[in-house]
Amino acid sequence: MNGSKTLMIKENDTDVIGIAISVMKSTGLVLKKMWIAFGQGGNVQWIPVHEVVNIFGPGKASGLSFFHVFTGCDTVYAFRGKGKKSAWQTWNVCKEISTTFTKLSQCVTALDNADLQSYEKFVVVMYDRSSADTSVNGCGQKPGSGPWATLWATLFG
Repeated sequence: MNGSKTLMIKENDTDVIGIAISVMKSTGLVLKKMWIAFGQGGNVQWIPVHEVVNIFGPGKASGLSFFHVFTGCDTVYAFRGKGKKSAWQTWNVCKEISTTFTKLSQCVTALDNADLQSYEKFVVVMYDRSSADTSVNGCGQKPGSGPWATLWATLFG
């Protein structure tokens, strides 16, 4: 890779696409372009990772690795009744979570209270966008009702 400005990857696993988006700007490499050939046979699509990073912006792109794991992947359970689409829509509403997702994508060993509060608010909003609660503790006061029933079952099982 000496002096290379473009990287091409052939892969059929969506996890690799998420990782590539997340690390594109933080690799220490001076990459201008990264492409992933995704698919097999006549169904191969070339994904311009560098363009996806620009569309997402640095906050979402760098936090995507943790978002992927947090919302469910090959080795981690997803939230009950909530898929990636719901979580992505929540991220669009709770933009402050980007900083926390970025930290967690970098394997930090500790989070501060502001990060934990953002994290909790994200979970609450994912289950009820109209909720004034910012903590999962607040939702625990309403077990078995409305959107809280699913969250209650997920957290306390």
